[in-house]
Amino acid sequence: MKITVQFDSLEEFQEHMIQHAGIGPQVQIEPDPAPVEEEPEKLPAEPVEAPEEVKTEITEDFRVEVRKTLAALNKLQAGNPAKQLIAETGYKRLTDVPLELLPGLMQTAEEAMNHV
Repeated sequence: MKITVQFDSLEEFQEHMIQHAGIGPQVQIEPDPAPVEEEPEKLPAEPVEAPEEVKTEITEDFRVEVRKTLAALNKLQAGNPAKQLIAETGYKRLTDVPLELLPGLMQTAEEAMNHV
């Protein structure tokens, strides 16, 4: 059960507390001060070069994420599409798929989920 009470002002809330709870609030709540406008950060004068593409190392943790995505795909579609996607990589089980092939499998599974 959920009960929601809405007040239009702090004073209305305080009056409610006095009438129904028998006591008023112990602390006066003051309104927030006006926000101070900050000066926007200035961009550097020279263009900053984009860092070279950083290759992230794929670990067994990523295999868990792929497994979750494939499980979600199986729930969305009939006929065990995850097994079919793994078979397309040339392996029978997800644990057999090498780490370097997991990003492609993940992308294929996500695309299949988006086309449902």
